[in-house]
Amino acid sequence: MLQEVFKPKQLFRGGPESAMLKGLTAEDVLKYEQEELGNKDVVPEPGIDLTNIKSENLAWLTETEDQAREYGEASKSDLKDYRVIARDSEGGVLVEKLKSSTE
Repeated sequence: MLQEVFKPKQLFRGGPESAMLKGLTAEDVLKYEQEELGNKDVVPEPGIDLTNIKSENLAWLTETEDQAREYGEASKSDLKDYRVIARDSEGGVLVEKLKSSTE
């Protein structure tokens, strides 16, 4: 059984929607963040199998509007159905958009 992960009630995007790398897994994305971009503070949530999550279903968002402003103009995310799969120390959350989500 999956562990319940704290899920922010509201998420924000900073700047324009960026393109997530295609054809990869969430595990690949985290590895890229840590090894290629040097973001060692990006850590997965416990109990989630990152190898079965497609990168096309991922988005980097923030938990507060102030954090989002650090990346550009802040806007509320319209995601309704998602789960947090990783976090960084700056308030960023990597979320998996689930099938019933609308953005």
